[in-house]
Amino acid sequence: MEIKFENFGKISSGIININDLTVICGPNNTGKTYTSYALYGLLYSFGVLFDYGISDNFYNDLEKGNPVSLDMDEIVKVIPEEIKKAENKFSKSLPDLFNTQSEFFENSKFEFKLPSINLDDKSEFSSEVRIGKEVSIDIFKKNNCNELSFAYSKTSKATIPRTLLKRIVCDHISEFLFMDIVPKPFVVTSERTGVALFYKELDVNKNALLSHIAGLKDRDINPFELIGAMQSRYAKPIQDNIDSVRDYQNISKNKSFLRSDKKEYGFVFDKLLEIVGGSYKDEDGNLFFHQKKKRGEKKVSLPLYISSSSAKSLFLIDMYINHIAKKRGILIIDEPELNLHPDNQIKFARLITRLCNSGIKILITTHSDYLIRELNNMIAIGNTGNDKQDLMRKYDVKDCDIISKDKVSAYVTSSNGEINEVNITSSGIDTYVFDNIISDENYKTQDICMSVEVD
Repeated sequence: MEIKFENFGKISSGIININDLTVICGPNNTGKTYTSYALYGLLYSFGVLFDYGISDNFYNDLEKGNPVSLDMDEIVKVIPEEIKKAENKFSKSLPDLFNTQSEFFENSKFEFKLPSINLDDKSEFSSEVRIGKEVSIDIFKKNNCNELSFAYSKTSKATIPRTLLKRIVCDHISEFLFMDIVPKPFVVTSERTGVALFYKELDVNKNALLSHIAGLKDRDINPFELIGAMQSRYAKPIQDNIDSVRDYQNISKNKSFLRSDKKEYGFVFDKLLEIVGGSYKDEDGNLFFHQKKKRGEKKVSLPLYISSSSAKSLFLIDMYINHIAKKRGILIIDEPELNLHPDNQIKFARLITRLCNSGIKILITTHSDYLIRELNNMIAIGNTGNDKQDLMRKYDVKDCDIISKDKVSAYVTSSNGEINEVNITSSGIDTYVFDNIISDENYKTQDICMSVEVD
């Protein structure tokens, strides 16, 4: 999937192709975080950016309880036109995504290209949506049939808004058509340490609502004022992180596809434990970090808010791997090296390649030379000759650590407002963005040390 954007914050232009592993580097304040947030917002809302020109008669019949079907051959024909409308709709949604003034994104423009869709490649599809105990919508497609069918059932008094019904229908059409092209995202923001520390205090909606009601005193409650008071103060990726942490008690009851088959994906959890050094638990609505116990040591369990910065920084990543990850999903991480010692940054690079080799796409923004160099090692070792097995044994590299250069895309943001694609060879990603700085520092150190007087 290719995303092109113009006049987006500090970025004048850029094109990004989402690969199995997508890496974005660059100096501070050049738009890396904004780019990752925008990509998250696009992937998150992608399904509902389309309406497919479905007639009101379709929804009328559906609401009456009549099974209805859509010819996917006809839907595919309107996709080019729908993409143009979706591009415009997403560009206009940027102020809401970032929770900022509309003027900031007034001239922003997003475009995206998708591979052509071959319905012959589509097999059976089924999904079910339940709204409480009163409403259920079944969506299904049988083999050797290009019709997507919908069945809507409800109790006699139940009803849902037409806008919600349209959203459910369009989202499932998009899921059927694009599920192998547009991955479902989970984002881990660079604000994650603060979220893990202050997650109870960051219940903005509840606090704003209580403050608003307290200020009303004897006045009548205006529902529109209440809605305004409940609006999040954060960009959507940050708010979604807050919501995930606050809902950990429920989320932790689920198993990701990785955890459901831990025997097959044990190599992911081995590396995760090496980095995290323990596990997370919800105890009566409070989060605790249980440090991995060494032989002869006493078990250590700490509330997350007084645990190490790395424990807080890794919490959402651990949550995703254990409880959220789904096949063909994408994990977006802003600065995975945050609060990590260089040793753990190197280990995190291995975790990234192992997740990619498990079927999860990864997109990262990073300042870490250690992380990039280890990713390059995992690309390069796959291209070695007769020494490959010896090198793998020497550096404890498993097959699940190695990633092909064809599965990696890399980009550099620059102070002139451009995003440029970086060349990737058999030796890995071109690291000029780091190499020049490191070379200058090495020269500086050598020059100074040559003048140091010996005691």
